[in-house]
Amino acid sequence: MLALKIAFKQLLVDARSQRLRTLLTVLGITWGTLALSLLLAFGHGLHENMREGLNKVGESVVIAFTGRTYKSWEGFKKGRPMAVRDEDIQALKNQAINLSAISPRAGIDLIVTYGDKTLDEDIWGVTPEFFGIRNLPFLPGGRALSARDMEEKRRVAFLGYHVAKELTGRENPVGEEIRLKGSPYTIVGVLDKGDQADETEGWDSDSIYIPYATYRDLTGRDTFQLFFFTPQDPLRNKETVESVRSILARRLKFDPADKGAMDFDDFTEFARSADAFMGAISLLLGVAGVLTLVAGGVGVSNIMRVSVDERMHEIGIRMALGAKGGFILASFLLETLFLTALGGVIGLMTAYGTIAVFPRFNLKQYVGTPSLAPVLYLLIVVVLGLIGLAAGYGPARRASRLDPVVAMKL
Repeated sequence: MLALKIAFKQLLVDARSQRLRTLLTVLGITWGTLALSLLLAFGHGLHENMREGLNKVGESVVIAFTGRTYKSWEGFKKGRPMAVRDEDIQALKNQAINLSAISPRAGIDLIVTYGDKTLDEDIWGVTPEFFGIRNLPFLPGGRALSARDMEEKRRVAFLGYHVAKELTGRENPVGEEIRLKGSPYTIVGVLDKGDQADETEGWDSDSIYIPYATYRDLTGRDTFQLFFFTPQDPLRNKETVESVRSILARRLKFDPADKGAMDFDDFTEFARSADAFMGAISLLLGVAGVLTLVAGGVGVSNIMRVSVDERMHEIGIRMALGAKGGFILASFLLETLFLTALGGVIGLMTAYGTIAVFPRFNLKQYVGTPSLAPVLYLLIVVVLGLIGLAAGYGPARRASRLDPVVAMKL
């Protein structure tokens, strides 16, 4: 306790006598703490923003695309166009490993009419599972397409928010009717813009979804090139993708290794890659922040060395009066920690204020919302403590080993 009191008093004395030096040293620690805190906070915010965007596409979604064969296979020439039918989707439901849900997304451009207004829009036939796969939200009062819509081939439509606004002039025209090829379709739901991912906004906001069974009757088409599915266990997503590829390769007669015939966008793998990438970025930012803080620690170490040089006579007198080397060591270490803590507290408070104010600038879509978990604050405090100890130990050890006779003569 005595060493603590002496260290605090001495810090005040040094601060008064060497104001500029003390100020610059504290600013060095403050800047290092602020840099470390903000780099970690913005790294975490950017990571969360990327994960949020991927999750809004749909949790563990896989998008399957058919194309043309690049290889000859079992007597068939290369260059054959691939297309999937209802029976192929049913085979996948029955045979694919670890498959949770699957839905086609068959599309066509049609003229849509509402009163005197006409638009050329993308019309997509999907099953009710599509809305669960994609986690598509809808405005209050509306709903997604249902199983009964499919079974009864109902003429109902789910509209993207851009289409709804542009076509009807209203944001939520649930219950109104639009016309496709002269037939009326009741609007049963409108996409909620607030929960859409920026990356996929164009997929849905300008689209009109109708039951796939209705789509077949409307267009006369029974094939499609695009479907969505999700694995039951996301950790086995690769197994599911390979199972789907193998089953369709067998049914459609193409080489399973031919990615031109069938390719997949696996958002589970995208999320893992994003996690790995952002983990590396966060580590890099953390190291940069720590190095900045170390630079501030060097400044603390220098001021403590100067302090020891200036107080040689005082240290000699204390030791001559019975002060032990350990007491001297503890006094200088505590003084260093006080100095480090002062800069650290100012830096953390500034970082906290910056993080709190930043959302007002509406930059979330670019850099996310910076945040620091309590464990990161604790980590910063630990790093500050270690740097303070490292910065003060050398000068404190030197002071504790002085010969009192020699020191009093200086």
